[in-house]
Amino acid sequence: MIDVVLVRCRNLTEQEGGDAGKLGGRDYPALGVLYIQTYLRKHGFSSLVMDRYDDKYINLDMEQFVEEVHKVQPRFVGISAITCQSPDAESIARFSKSKFPDIPLILGGVHYGALPEEGLKIAEYVVIGDGEHATLEILQGLHQPGVIQGKSIDPDEVPFPTKEDFSNTGYWPDKIGKFSLITARGCPFECYFCKDGFRGSAVRHHSVEYVGEMVEFVLKNYAIDKIFILDDIFIPNEERLRAYLEEFKKRKIKARFEVFFHPNTVREKLLPLFWELGVRKISLGIESGSEQVLAEMGKHVGKELIRESARLLHSYGFEVSGLFILGHRGETSETMRETLDFARDLSLSTAWFSYMVPFPGTPVWNEGIDRYGKIVHEDISDWGNLIPVFLPKDLTIDQITEGMREAQSIKKQIRKRLGNKIQRLKRKTEYQWNFRFKEFLAPKTFANH
Repeated sequence: MIDVVLVRCRNLTEQEGGDAGKLGGRDYPALGVLYIQTYLRKHGFSSLVMDRYDDKYINLDMEQFVEEVHKVQPRFVGISAITCQSPDAESIARFSKSKFPDIPLILGGVHYGALPEEGLKIAEYVVIGDGEHATLEILQGLHQPGVIQGKSIDPDEVPFPTKEDFSNTGYWPDKIGKFSLITARGCPFECYFCKDGFRGSAVRHHSVEYVGEMVEFVLKNYAIDKIFILDDIFIPNEERLRAYLEEFKKRKIKARFEVFFHPNTVREKLLPLFWELGVRKISLGIESGSEQVLAEMGKHVGKELIRESARLLHSYGFEVSGLFILGHRGETSETMRETLDFARDLSLSTAWFSYMVPFPGTPVWNEGIDRYGKIVHEDISDWGNLIPVFLPKDLTIDQITEGMREAQSIKKQIRKRLGNKIQRLKRKTEYQWNFRFKEFLAPKTFANH
């Protein structure tokens, strides 16, 4: 018998591509349930993580999976899900209740944090926010069934998972060539489409020393030197940047980092320090090329600032990925055209385009979808970047899908442009080398004559 089984759900789809595809979760570690596991272990409670992306479970039908969960005789079952995984969570919960009605269920993750009343239909407990304290207190018998607001935790209180912990999930960093980490909780930005579930929560960073330990762990345990930082606030200011440089120097860390930047946080004087730290790829949250749409979404940036941020990053040698969304509320064919033209003209190395999705818990959802458009795809298992989900009032489905087709063409053009630039640099370097080589040989040849 163990205290709790912790389940990371998967997307109930057979589509292979994208974050919402059948295998999408394997690109990201199951940090939500793993952190709860390590925190419970620290306080003397036993748990088992069962990741639905793990090969052991991904092809099991619901009844088979629930049988596996209850083979270890858990006192509780905890289930975590984002929106596109919530149908999986609901099925697990209902099967579990039908066969093992006396085992209490705990639901968490951003979907049920946004819609706790939905969770209470199928589980005894629903946790909003950080799950570590709340799960511990449930196991200690300190909570009655119902909705529990998780206490904000100092991230350094939570031990980092071991290699064995990661190996007991479906995460495959060796196959994708990079390891994903989170260095902070909470978010200071107010983007109206944000689905991270942290709106209004306090920003809490891991200490620089903790982050150093995480990176060191990755470099020692995996044949990988590329680290993908998933949060938007890895380096919030110059002081923390310099602290990272000192910490990584002390630990002799040499890694390549891929990070997210908000356009208004790009500071030219700091870019050489980012390069020294190992940052090589920066993803800019651009979202739109329309001043009207940018103002509406709460980005607090304009096109000129975005353009200058991309130019600066590009000029310092960083790989710059532009992140765009099509189908914002209030989007028209004209504003979408502005976005496509803007993406084509920016100093980018790569681009990523997504459809707008009105995730529960975001202002897009809370302020009323019907005010701005309608849902055109009801199956939330597919709510990702592969198909249109929300259609603004002033666009047709043909217009938005044609816009995405053009966006994918622009994406290829940007990549080709980068490829041509690399080839030009190689030819230039080769030419310079050959010229110097001939210069070096010429005196010897003359002397021999």
